[in-house]
Amino acid sequence: MEPLMRATCASSCAPPSGRPQLLHGASVVRAAFEHLRSRVVKGVGRGVEPPALAAVLVGNRPDAELYMRRKREACETTGVNFQLVRMSETSSTSDIAQAIRNLRRQTHISGVFCQLPLPPQVDSRMVTTSVGVAKDVDGMHPLHMGLLAQAFANDGMLHPRMFAMHTWEHSPPVAVISTAAPVSHYDDDDDDDDDDGRVSVPSAMLPCAPRAAVGLLMAHGHSVVGRACCVLGDGSTAGLPLALLLRALGASSVSLVSRAALAPIVHPDSVPEEDAHAAREHVSRLTRGAEIIFTAVGAPGYLTADLISPGAVVVDVGITVEGSLSSGNDYQVLGDVHASVFAAESPALAVSPVPGGVGPLTVAFLVENVIAAWERQHQHIFSNSKNKNKNTHTVK
Repeated sequence: MEPLMRATCASSCAPPSGRPQLLHGASVVRAAFEHLRSRVVKGVGRGVEPPALAAVLVGNRPDAELYMRRKREACETTGVNFQLVRMSETSSTSDIAQAIRNLRRQTHISGVFCQLPLPPQVDSRMVTTSVGVAKDVDGMHPLHMGLLAQAFANDGMLHPRMFAMHTWEHSPPVAVISTAAPVSHYDDDDDDDDDDGRVSVPSAMLPCAPRAAVGLLMAHGHSVVGRACCVLGDGSTAGLPLALLLRALGASSVSLVSRAALAPIVHPDSVPEEDAHAAREHVSRLTRGAEIIFTAVGAPGYLTADLISPGAVVVDVGITVEGSLSSGNDYQVLGDVHASVFAAESPALAVSPVPGGVGPLTVAFLVENVIAAWERQHQHIFSNSKNKNKNTHTVK
């Protein structure tokens, strides 16, 4: 398999002297946003209507509200139209699915996104399926997730350059997972009519948060190839697809720790002391045996320095918002990683902060997917333009 990057992974180095390296994401995406905007400007200049992202938000969880705010800001920065549809916390599966189908059938909508997780009464699988393959810009459609699992089972199917921010200037294709044989005429609609629900699916989009976690490592000179990785949290939006992704990219081993196994560590007062101690010992054996640790739990500060081996790299995908976004700046954004991991005496070689780490890249990849989907939906215009450029010769 082609290595994720040529540099040797820094996690093989000796433990650092001083504080760990901070894996910032905000600075990484600035140039990417400029390039993404230039792609939109070029398309609009050819007479194409600007790309548009339709986002569905069910309920008013503070973290979800923050996610939507960041996505709106990113869309405004890059010239992508943003449409937010709010739905009640008590909405049914059928109501949400129908709202999504109505959005995806609008020709001016390039991509549809539903903020996860959803309330307990909602069937998330049915909702993500209703987004449809062609406009699933978050990579959560069951077919996209299935192709990711297929990549896990068949090494070498992923293209590592899709995780590098600096390659965006070369306008890479949205396809990041290629099936052994194209899946043609997949009907992603759930009604009986034979409309535009039938699409050709030669490739798939990756879930944005896992892709961002790997992209952040790449941007700071760290590789997952041949490394022992541990993923804490097995959620369907981050932890589980991230584990599959790491293995498909060539990690030597990947340990996936469920939220249930982490519960006695996250909430030690909820179980007998001996159970909490046993759980911590079990998880510690996995984390201290890992060169790269990813946490995607959403439990502020639970991952402490004693759970990390010297020289390990820690990527924080978890996020918790405390307070209300509607009250101005009276809120906090917290990650899973404890302050002890950032301290001068920390054993960690590098760690990503929250906010400002994985989050900005997650949003950037979502916007890139929207623009790529838009270009694919108008490929007859973009391809004609490329052909004209190829046939243009300079006469001296």
